[in-house]
Amino acid sequence: MSMTPQVIKDQEFQIKFRGYDAIEVKAYLDLLAEEFFELYEQNRVLAEDIEGLTVEKQTLESEREKLEKEIKSLRDELQQARTGAERKDDDLAALQQEIKELKSQLDGSRKETDLAKEVVDAVERRMKSEQEKAAMRLREEVEAVESRVAEEREQSGQLRLENEQLRQRLELLEQQHQELKKDEMDFKTAIVAAQKFSEDLRRRVEEETAELMEKARQDVELFRRKAHEELARLPIEIERLQNRRVEVREELKSLLSTYLQQLDTFPGSKDSESEGDLMELYQTIQLPDVGALPSEEIDTLNPDLS
Repeated sequence: MSMTPQVIKDQEFQIKFRGYDAIEVKAYLDLLAEEFFELYEQNRVLAEDIEGLTVEKQTLESEREKLEKEIKSLRDELQQARTGAERKDDDLAALQQEIKELKSQLDGSRKETDLAKEVVDAVERRMKSEQEKAAMRLREEVEAVESRVAEEREQSGQLRLENEQLRQRLELLEQQHQELKKDEMDFKTAIVAAQKFSEDLRRRVEEETAELMEKARQDVELFRRKAHEELARLPIEIERLQNRRVEVREELKSLLSTYLQQLDTFPGSKDSESEGDLMELYQTIQLPDVGALPSEEIDTLNPDLS
């Protein structure tokens, strides 16, 4: 999932016991979303600038290639002009050779010599005129070519300077782009760290809750086990107390019988009356039911239970 300002604003966290303040978390997420949006916009603007500079650089490179082609064409023309001048020099050399041949042929006759001189002078004048004209044209062409070459060099220097400036600006934009990427990575790292911290906090809360629940479950189980043991012990204790009640009644009855027997040993008219009173007293003695006795009285009757 790509990280956008809207995703940061819409991020929801589960509410747990002893968690962070939801309002502060939401405010912090809004602040992060705004900063991320600003970085995103700066990155987009820089990307557009880089794209425009790249197009401009390509245009300048194409213009530079055109200028280089024109310079090459001018150099070819200059070379052709030089070649033409060399050809003219060859023609002049051939004419000079012909003049020499004519001079050698005109040595036999003065007339021929004078005529040859006139011809030679005319040819020399013509050659000189042609040579001067050719040299002038060649000089003009060379100057024009050199002027164009100088202009092209000046334009090439300006283009090279502009290319250098554009390259420096492009490097600066690339550096800013890298810094923005680094800031974006740091921001993503902070978001991931916050999410990891919230996950760790949630896990710790769940572990503490599980421990508390387990401890409460163990306490309930211990109390239940003790209650079951106490309930299992009560019927045995009740039965023992009932047996003790019967024994006490028997002991009391035996004691009263012994007392009556001792009374029989004394003479008197009131024996039957005393015996009747004692039997009535025995009948009135009612031992309480063991189930109705409170726990304090049961402990008093049988100290061994405590």
